[in-house]
Amino acid sequence: MKPMTTAVVRELDPARVRQWVLWTGRLLSAFGVVICLSSIAAKLTHQASYVRIWEGIGYSENILTGVGLVQLSAIILYLVPPTSVLGAVILTGYLGGAIASWVRIGFSHP
Repeated sequence: MKPMTTAVVRELDPARVRQWVLWTGRLLSAFGVVICLSSIAAKLTHQASYVRIWEGIGYSENILTGVGLVQLSAIILYLVPPTSVLGAVILTGYLGGAIASWVRIGFSHP
């Protein structure tokens, strides 16, 4: 029969874990925000390549600025802590619509 051994169990410091989780969340959020900001910039400046893709999906160029402003508003709401949940919900709906548009055309690129 084998003798019982004691195992050393390290306690995790809750404050340190919370700090790590907080900064991981901030980093992941920043990544998504940067991607959205590049999309917003393309919409608001009416970049030629973006307009071609936009029209290839089936949308008119004249609504590009409005959609960019809606996306920018949602990002601002997301970045302000008291309204971050509302911003996340609006962005979820926005991105769901974007995915639906690509599914509708069969994922082809113009």
